[in-house]
Amino acid sequence: MRSSAPSNRLPLDALLQRMLDPSFTASHRRRLSFRETSPHVNPVMLAVASNDSFYVSAWRDHARECGACAQLFEYFGLDL
Repeated sequence: MRSSAPSNRLPLDALLQRMLDPSFTASHRRRLSFRETSPHVNPVMLAVASNDSFYVSAWRDHARECGACAQLFEYFGLDL
């Protein structure tokens, strides 16, 4: 069942045209990920990651140098 309220959504073609405007893209940037906002590995991500996942691989070098992150790797049984 559809609502009769007007929608503020743009059609895809119109949205793509607006993306050419630098001020539009700057004001609608994607939110930062855990990797970009924290200097340490995220324990929630490690809890669900496998030893060969991209997330674990990306943090492995850091964990070799950081005691706190190394402990998390050890706790979850992940190889350094």
